[in-house]
Amino acid sequence: MKKYTFEGKRYVKLGDLDNLCHNLCKEIYDSYKNGEDGKIHLSDVDNARTDAIHRVMHEVMIEEIECAESPDDIRQMHDKLRHEWMDDKFIIVANDDGENVFYRKECPCGDDGEYVPVFTSKVRQACTFDDHYAAYCTAVYLEQTFDYEVKVEPLYLFAMTGEEAKKMLQAIFRDEGEDSE
Repeated sequence: MKKYTFEGKRYVKLGDLDNLCHNLCKEIYDSYKNGEDGKIHLSDVDNARTDAIHRVMHEVMIEEIECAESPDDIRQMHDKLRHEWMDDKFIIVANDDGENVFYRKECPCGDDGEYVPVFTSKVRQACTFDDHYAAYCTAVYLEQTFDYEVKVEPLYLFAMTGEEAKKMLQAIFRDEGEDSE
């Protein structure tokens, strides 16, 4: 998450904060398997953790939530935050046996503690770049140093759900006189 400094104070984008909170909760849920009833049953500690994370975003968004007229308005707020997070971000993508994998970070995992790149199959864990040039330079570094075939792609190509893509295409190709659904 990129931090911005204005007049000596640091700020983050609301979409980035929302995504961070979402990913923290998702990591907790992903550590569990579904129970016999098909539901996830969090421990008391993990339940408290997810509640605290949700509470942070609730407090940040309290004015907008209180002004919402319906649950659909709140869903639209979350959609806007998700799109704000995806806008103008880039990721580095490689191919591993026909599957996309995403550059995550470098770790001192190699021989003698040398740094090696780590890739993930989960786009939410990918290292995101606000600057295409920074992503490009990292991709060139990975290609030249480790002989990887990688490419820089817009984040939305991989993070957007099928439903989000469908809505976007409808908005783009809808006739001017047509109402949105």
